Amino acid sequence: MANLLGSPEELIRAQAQVASPDVVFGMLKKYRAHIIEESSGRFMNAGGDKEFEEIILKRNDLGLNLELAYSAMDDDVIRALWRQSEDVTLDAIYRRGIKVAVLTGLRPSSIFKVEGSFDRERGSIDPIEFFQDDSAESNFVYLFLTNPFAIGYVGSFMKDEEFLGKFPEDLRPVLFRYMVQNPLINRDLSNIDGPDFTHWNIQKGIERFFVSAPVNKLSFWAFDDAISNINSSSLYLKPDLFKTIVDRWSRVDMGESQIDGFYTNLDLVQENICRFSAMFSHVDKSQKMGAEAISKIPNLVERYAYYGKRRFNSDEVGTLMELDCQNFRFGVMFNESTLRDLKARQVIEEWVGDEGSIYYLFQRACKRIKEKYPSYQLPEGVKSESTDSRVTTEQIESQIASLKQLVVDLSNSNQKAESLIKYILGIVVVILFSLFSKFY
Repeated sequence: MANLLGSPEELIRAQAQVASPDVVFGMLKKYRAHIIEESSGRFMNAGGDKEFEEIILKRNDLGLNLELAYSAMDDDVIRALWRQSEDVTLDAIYRRGIKVAVLTGLRPSSIFKVEGSFDRERGSIDPIEFFQDDSAESNFVYLFLTNPFAIGYVGSFMKDEEFLGKFPEDLRPVLFRYMVQNPLINRDLSNIDGPDFTHWNIQKGIERFFVSAPVNKLSFWAFDDAISNINSSSLYLKPDLFKTIVDRWSRVDMGESQIDGFYTNLDLVQENICRFSAMFSHVDKSQKMGAEAISKIPNLVERYAYYGKRRFNSDEVGTLMELDCQNFRFGVMFNESTLRDLKARQVIEEWVGDEGSIYYLFQRACKRIKEKYPSYQLPEGVKSESTDSRVTTEQIESQIASLKQLVVDLSNSNQKAESLIKYILGIVVVILFSLFSKFY
């Protein structure tokens, strides 16, 4: 704690008890930033200061309580704040704000009951009940499952088939869609010390959904979200499993009206199957087949397998753009080896242009390569993003700076209270996502 705020612990805690809300708000801001920066990428293990948090909680300052809910690490403190959100004698806007702050905070799963415990102090929320409350008015489930600091829970959730089985069949695809939108869904921190079990659990959960989810319109949108958010390098599918998944999702019935694709002139189901092939197929890269011959492969799924996996030089890229522009331009967006060839990429750039949905895919593809290979030269106009897995102090200060006065004055102004809650709902989560977007 002394290293955290630069003063002896006794002085810090005394200040937390008597200083003005503005000063304590700044202390909490630094406290949260320190915890994030000192934790390893895999675990929130820097620890917090229970006594420091309890002192602020006992002040019962509404504005400070909101920031404390967003920054606290102690389970008992977080649960005490959550119970305030369930107290109908308190202002409804404040109660909703506490919920949003906890669910976008550092330890959102603290609210859940510990299995086998009937002590309310150990968490008041039944996770089954929580995840089934998916009302549009709250959207609290979405906030929780897309919180980067809940990624460990997301991994456990995906792994636990028995737990998932407790939810109605039509809710499971909705929960899955939320989980694959978590900004850390692709993060793999496996190293010489061992595997990243969270990442392994997520891989297995995604694979199981692809193989066993009901093939219907609702599940298809979850399938669409999954392949839009996960990286091809984040999931390995054996050839027989890949074929099973393609066969399953090619049969989905989207109803009477056909939905157009976003990037090609294919319908959306066919476009997504082709995208899936470009991302996860297996081709013999040593097979000598010319660009023209590849462009004439009658089976689109097989053709996209080559577009996504075969390495093409600049001349071959030009030929394929001439012969099969829409399909090749889309499929090559998932072809890392071709995009790493700067000459080939330059030809792709000429056909992609600098606007529209395909340009967005092109930017994302290049940024992913930059994250993996720092020496990779990005195209002009595509900005690099930090590859550091931690959120910096400066980023934390930026994301909450405009909240500062609103939070401090919350207890004195209903108008500001409403502004704060709208801000938290509409901005805080978006900013948090943007800080972690490098993991997409």
